[in-house]
Amino acid sequence: MHLIKAIIFQFIILTKIASYASAASTPFSSTPSISTLINQQCWPWYAIRDLLRADVFDGGSCAKNARAALRLTFHDAVGYSQAQEDLGKYVGGGADGSILQFPQELSYGLRAIITTLSSFVANYPLATSTISFGDLVAFAGTLGLSYCSRAPEMMFYAGRPAAKGPAADGLVSGPEDSADDMIARFSDAGFSADELVALLASHSVAAASTLDAAILGAPLDTTPEKFDTRFFNETLSKGKLWPGTPNHYGEVMSPARGQVRLQSDFVLARDARTAPAWRRYANDADLMRRDFAETFLKMTLVGQNVSELVDCTEVLRSSI
Repeated sequence: MHLIKAIIFQFIILTKIASYASAASTPFSSTPSISTLINQQCWPWYAIRDLLRADVFDGGSCAKNARAALRLTFHDAVGYSQAQEDLGKYVGGGADGSILQFPQELSYGLRAIITTLSSFVANYPLATSTISFGDLVAFAGTLGLSYCSRAPEMMFYAGRPAAKGPAADGLVSGPEDSADDMIARFSDAGFSADELVALLASHSVAAASTLDAAILGAPLDTTPEKFDTRFFNETLSKGKLWPGTPNHYGEVMSPARGQVRLQSDFVLARDARTAPAWRRYANDADLMRRDFAETFLKMTLVGQNVSELVDCTEVLRSSI
């Protein structure tokens, strides 16, 4: 059953991506009339987009909040287990906004962006009254990434219902995890080893927020403002130094000063199950962007029925 659902999903997404690529030369106006929208249900997202850009993303900057919002989508979506769902046990609803809705859910250094987005909802109740936390998390992460140079064109679906409860602890992989643990965890959430590597392209615009207090916010590659292949290439390089204080849990030596290298990235770059995909992305930026866009969309739909959602990608295409 999971295989059939995956095949259907893959067909829908590839068809949608192709249709948007062909329409990219005729972008929507930034303030369209509701009568001109592809889906009129998407109308509120134009105002939310502009408010997020001004109040959360510093006018459209690939900076701290954009990175944190992107990371938040991962932590929210991975709170899901196919194995437990098949047994009839609820441990998390996936991309459902539970990480915003339930304060008791572990946030792993994401408290600041959670507070920022919660304040955003409180400050603009009229604009956000008809949307779910799940939609806001997915949209904020997708929009934030769009402000990074060379980011791929992304897609966004709206209409997620409210979360049923907080995700269980232990469902989010940590920087100290082994390749076995990470591959198994993502497999249980519905992702292959290759898709895990595709998602890690997000580390090209990421920063370490908790590992070393001496260098909080240090990037994971030398071009953190660009969604490029530098992360994959540099993770394959030999480590030479500690960028801050040495021997932090979940960190290994870095090839360059001012750059943090996660142990989890280091082992996946060298594991036989993930190294081939890692090297492909190191050498092919277009492939990296395409696979990331497709797999990230899949992540924002974990636990959701895409046939019950509305395609609001048009809001991203008209972003200014």
